[in-house]
Amino acid sequence: MESSMLFEKITHRCLLTLDGGAKIQAVLTMPKPTKPIFPQEMERQFIKSFNESQPNAVHKVIKCHIMRN
Repeated sequence: MESSMLFEKITHRCLLTLDGGAKIQAVLTMPKPTKPIFPQEMERQFIKSFNESQPNAVHKVIKCHIMRN
C-alpha cells in the first residue's frame, strides 16, 4: 500500500536559518493537519522534529519561516 493513500499531503515553501547563519530556501512537505494550526506553531513543530531527527547534523535549524502565498 502506498503511503500517499494514507494521508493527504500539503507543501509550503519556507526559509530555514541554521545556527551558522546560513539561510536555505526549501519546500516543506507534511501531512495535512487534522485540526487548524497556526503557521507559527507549525514552524515550531518542524524545527523540533527536524533537529531531533538529525541529532548528528553539524548545524541545527534555529528558525523556520513558512512563506505565505
